[in-house]
Amino acid sequence: MEATRRGRADADRGDSNDGNPERQQRPVVAELVQGSLLVPLYMSFRDAPGGGDRQSTTTATTLTPQRPAGMTRVCCISDTHLVHDQICIPEGIDVLVHSGDVMTESLLRHVNQDTGLAVDLGVTLFEQFAQWFCAQPGTCKVLIAGNHDGVLEAMGTAAIRQVFARIPGGDRVVYLDHQTATIGKLKVFGSPYENWSSHNNAFDNRRYDKHFTGVVEQGTHIFVTHYPPILPPDRSSRDVKEDRRLVRVVLASGAQLSVSGHCHWARGVRFSPSNRAVPFVVASNCGSTWTRHSDQIGKRLDKAWDKKRGGYNVDYVPIVVDLQV
Repeated sequence: MEATRRGRADADRGDSNDGNPERQQRPVVAELVQGSLLVPLYMSFRDAPGGGDRQSTTTATTLTPQRPAGMTRVCCISDTHLVHDQICIPEGIDVLVHSGDVMTESLLRHVNQDTGLAVDLGVTLFEQFAQWFCAQPGTCKVLIAGNHDGVLEAMGTAAIRQVFARIPGGDRVVYLDHQTATIGKLKVFGSPYENWSSHNNAFDNRRYDKHFTGVVEQGTHIFVTHYPPILPPDRSSRDVKEDRRLVRVVLASGAQLSVSGHCHWARGVRFSPSNRAVPFVVASNCGSTWTRHSDQIGKRLDKAWDKKRGGYNVDYVPIVVDLQV
């Protein structure tokens, strides 16, 4: 099911479609997968001692509905395109998963075309993202790259992990490049590889299906790719569009959750007709409209290039899934 489109302004003021005046005062910070639906997660304020205005008398927040006992709460984000400061990650989550496209057009903007090396500004922009990512809620965090992340491809896995190692909280970040990691009770597979139909073609691999064969371990809980294994139906069919080879790999691994991004317009949750128990989440936070400078909103780390070439705006809140592990 595709989610209701929510801009950052809506996330700040709450769900304007809800007739409950008390609920309108509570920001919608995420959407929770419940069956085939996405329902709002509201932020609840707790009064602090003292008087004064609202901002000075509210402290740490909780989410409504709260996480059921014994469940692992996973927050899914993707396609943040260096406007991540506009995204509110909810408190009370266990795992934060980013399924790629940290950067925007970084092969063009921030990779030397002659040497293939990342330029200093590109590395700095990634480091700024890494600092933000490490500071977010969650006892552990998972990151893969996407087709816009040419800087990450040029840096290489070892250098990326060294960036996180230098940042407080970076020891809780796992960067996966077609690999599996065990994080507590969770086994997570993550890969950036896919078939791209774009000039932004970092991690391009036209024979990607062969590289999944025999790589994904049994007992995987979360399967993270940049390209979605399942997309919405097109006009010619009521059925979802499956990458059947990749869907088979996901289901054969025993995964309880697939997280992806890339197709901003497909943001939402869907299920394979062959298995209605596994949610396939497309977690894109940016909308699909490529905006020129006059239409760009919010804090933008790559402001000069966005002004010159264009960029994306944040249109969607994170998607949250509760797993029984």
